[in-house]
Amino acid sequence: MTGNAYEGNIPVTAEEIRAAALKHNDDYPEAAALIVAGTPMIRVIANSDPRSGRTMRVVVHPGLETPEGWVEACDPLFVGGAMVKRDGRLSSPENARRMLAARFRGVTVAIDWTSTDEIRDRCERRELDRARHQEQEKETTVNDMTALFDTTPMRQAEALRRLAVTAGVMGQGDLFAEPVADVTRVAVEPFAWPAPVGAFYSRGDLAGQAVLA
Repeated sequence: MTGNAYEGNIPVTAEEIRAAALKHNDDYPEAAALIVAGTPMIRVIANSDPRSGRTMRVVVHPGLETPEGWVEACDPLFVGGAMVKRDGRLSSPENARRMLAARFRGVTVAIDWTSTDEIRDRCERRELDRARHQEQEKETTVNDMTALFDTTPMRQAEALRRLAVTAGVMGQGDLFAEPVADVTRVAVEPFAWPAPVGAFYSRGDLAGQAVLA
């Protein structure tokens, strides 16, 4: 790798970051798909000294942002020792950006100026979003199961189709593409009293009893 964005040999292009990540994570085959689909970037993590707040420590960390989280391309590179902030009114990531941006001139991937607290917040939000999405999927599945017992054929067909897609069964969605034919309706004859036995009797209009004609 030929990257020289900062002191040290780190990957700085998308191709270098992907190649380095595949090599760095070769013990985890499941990471390969995430690396291919992830977004290469360089994280510059700046954290304030908790004792005084006037200094900060900076870490440069190439990797990829994926839906499952961060996949590192190499070990983090610690930039020197404690660095004195240029402007105490600004956050540590902003101070790092103003002080070190020139050294990343020409880097084509995104640079994420952040801090450990910000990364932790992102992870928590991602987990909350994932849990919320799973809960919505469960609710949709329950609604579709309920619709199976609905007497409307169109709703039954749509529920079956959605359940097949949710279950991830390949090709099952097409089975329910056409709506189920409407249920044949049998005409109901109006009620009438049966004719009484014998020619001299008939049914009364009020209670239907047999009376002499």
